[in-house]
Amino acid sequence: MKDHVSPAGVSALFEQASRLIHGLGFAGGLTPAQWVALRYFAEAPPFSRTMASLARYQGLTLAPVTRTVRTLIDKGYVDRHPNPRSKRADLVIVNPAGRKLLESDPRARLVDIIAQIPPDERETLARSMKTILDGLLELGLPRFDERLLDQDS
Repeated sequence: MKDHVSPAGVSALFEQASRLIHGLGFAGGLTPAQWVALRYFAEAPPFSRTMASLARYQGLTLAPVTRTVRTLIDKGYVDRHPNPRSKRADLVIVNPAGRKLLESDPRARLVDIIAQIPPDERETLARSMKTILDGLLELGLPRFDERLLDQDS
């Protein structure tokens, strides 16, 4: 790669990587949105496992999240349970079939690729990604949960 890459060149690489990453999400009979929801309900704190919390996390309205969750229920990967803290917001729990499917999460391929990057370069990449995400957020796009940077799994 050249010593000096233009911002437009980096943007093109970023866009291409984003498309390829998005494409990985069409796996296991799920769409990328369904994978995001399944991961969210598996990883979120127990009382945050509601459709409203997922909608806030993704910066979406409740309608598309409800459709996604309904599909995951219909496919047999999550179940709705009464929420002891709220009668209006059921908890969405990943069941054993959903946990089994998560063992083949397509995001694991990306994790493996990133794990090949030396730690100091990974830190630089993370800082650069945060700068890009912060800039996109200034455009009014949904917020990114920085706690995701601290996950070891």
